Amino acid sequence: MRTLLETTHSLCKRYKMTGPERALLFRLAVETGLRAGEIRNLTPRSFDLDALPPTVTVQAAFSKHRREDVQPLPPNLAVKLRAFVEDRPVDNPVFSLPSRYNIVRMLRADSTDARSAWIDDAGMDQAERKQRERTSFLAYRDESGRVIDFHAFRHTFITNLARGGVHPKQAQDLARHSDINLTMSRYSHTVMADRAAALEALPDLSPRPVEERQRATGTHGKDSGMCTSMWKQGSSEGRLVSSDGTETEHERHDETRVSTDEKEPYDASRHSMSPPDNTEGAGSRTQDLRLKRPLLYH
Repeated sequence: MRTLLETTHSLCKRYKMTGPERALLFRLAVETGLRAGEIRNLTPRSFDLDALPPTVTVQAAFSKHRREDVQPLPPNLAVKLRAFVEDRPVDNPVFSLPSRYNIVRMLRADSTDARSAWIDDAGMDQAERKQRERTSFLAYRDESGRVIDFHAFRHTFITNLARGGVHPKQAQDLARHSDINLTMSRYSHTVMADRAAALEALPDLSPRPVEERQRATGTHGKDSGMCTSMWKQGSSEGRLVSSDGTETEHERHDETRVSTDEKEPYDASRHSMSPPDNTEGAGSRTQDLRLKRPLLYH
């Protein structure tokens, strides 16, 4: 858009519109989403450039859904419009748009000139020049068959709102649509780069460095081999031992907590994954499998 606007501004008159007039017309369309028929009927009275924010009003008779629409204007655009409309008769159209068919021809000619100027900017670098010629940059028709016409400015306006992170409801209001699905599906275009950028919101599940994993598990600076980090059931007395055969603090703590009598025989049910029987007289302590199953200590 910037290349199109800058090039068009320097071009000669076409269809009774000067280059600066056409550039301002295109900018108004792409920064407000107004349709060609709505812009055609704008007069200096339609603009309130002293308001905060500055606005443009489309009369109900010229609005597509037959109601008066008040659209905010970007401040920089309002500055350009002020200088353009101040000398215009208050009841005359601000822009002398050609017929509907000639608008397309006018825009196609301007985009073709802008594309040629962009290719010429490559200078004597032939490789860069050929690369630019192979692209569809500002071409009337792209590789997907989409064409540049005046209504494409409205599509660009709504897509830029979506890319800018504008809330869908606000985008719907600015597009003046009655159905938000029309705003987000038909008019909001995305490209592969936008979809790829959206994936950055997903968490990174790449494996962490070994050093970081050891800190997270409390084994930093220790032997982190699998054998020494696993637990196994020891003798028939139900002790927990590490793989090197030494009794651990966890085991001694467990022995003290589970049995207050050192001579109490080993009860396999203490290490069972089966839920306790709901029989009368059962203990009131809630069963915690983490405290009963040796393999779950890790």
